[in-house]
Formats: sequence, structure tokens, C-alpha cells
Amino acid sequence: MLILKDQPVSACKDLGIQVDLVYMDVLYGTGRLFHDYSDTLSEAVKMMEDIVKYVLPILKEDSRIIIHCDSRMNWRYRAAMDFFGCNPFDFETEIIWSYSSGGASKERITEKHDTLLVWKKGNPPFHILREPYATVDAASKGAGWHPRSEEH
Repeated sequence: MLILKDQPVSACKDLGIQVDLVYMDVLYGTGRLFHDYSDTLSEAVKMMEDIVKYVLPILKEDSRIIIHCDSRMNWRYRAAMDFFGCNPFDFETEIIWSYSSGGASKERITEKHDTLLVWKKGNPPFHILREPYATVDAASKGAGWHPRSEEH
């Protein structure tokens, strides 16, 4: 397993390293300036270009790339990957990662999810990891019962 954190992916290409899975938590285009980076739309576009230029070439014949983004950038990353050199990668699926942290707005619908965009190249292996749901007799819990009410 090779994990690159805060290191240039171009090093893999230079060393001839190929991988079968890349997960990227990319810029969200919030417009905010942080201590060590700018989360601006122009930086996010540069990141898209870097994905096509540096990341796609290091993926093996049977591989996947997963891009973790939010609704601001979801459509931009999908369009960039589909338009700028994603061939022979095929868009495989979109996974919605729902969460309940943070507050709720009284003025608009609150976005409480991120998206994992998945492309595949060739026929990469897929192993299902699944645990059965606990069965609950909701009727015996009474009116207004919800599974999450017992989590707190």
C-alpha cells in the first residue's frame, strides 16, 4: 500500500509507480483562505488539471479513482473528468455520504452530505463488505419513534 499525504503525485510517475486506487479529498471551492492553502475556485480548477495530468497516468489497467467533494464542486469535477482525458475511465457511481453534524439553517435547505465520485478503468476487483441491519419492531416502540432517537 502506498499512501501519499502532502506529497506530489508526480513523484509516482517519475519513479514508475502505478496504483490501483486513488482517493482524493479535493478542494471544495469555498473561497476561503487557510493558513497553508486557498480553497478558491481557481485553485480547485488547477487541482482538476493536476488530476488529469498526474493522477490518471499512474493508475493501473484495472483501477479506480474516487474524488470526495461537495455540491459546489460535484458537477465541476464530473464535467472535468468526463471532458478532459478521462478515457479509458468510465464513470462508475456516485456515493452520497450523509452526515448530521453541524447546525440547521432556518432560512434554506441545509446541505448535509458530501459526494464520492467513482471512476473505473478496466475491470477492477470489488469486494462487498456488508453487515446486516438490526431489525426493529417499530410498531412496538410507539408513535413518533425514530431509530436515531436512541443514539443520543
